[in-house]
Amino acid sequence: MPVGAALPIVHSCEASSCAYNGEHTCHAAAITIGNSGSASCETYLGADVRGGTESGAAAVGACKESGCVHNVRLECTAAEIEVDYSAGHAVCLTHATA
Repeated sequence: MPVGAALPIVHSCEASSCAYNGEHTCHAAAITIGNSGSASCETYLGADVRGGTESGAAAVGACKESGCVHNVRLECTAAEIEVDYSAGHAVCLTHATA
């Protein structure tokens, strides 16, 4: 993705226990996907305090899942992503392998 190009947005997030989540919307300025061998949202923060931007227009700032078809040079090229929460992990549902 060229510098200055629009980053993919986080369309929805079901990780309601995350400090950046408000009404299924991510309020982090940008998130990072992957690092631990899975498509986890590494920005997830389980906390009672709420934070992030007022707009709730989170973007995917980085993607470390090199095996994903949307990953080009560690940048997400999907137009938008969806994040789910399962078994204690926030996971990118848009992640797909070839």
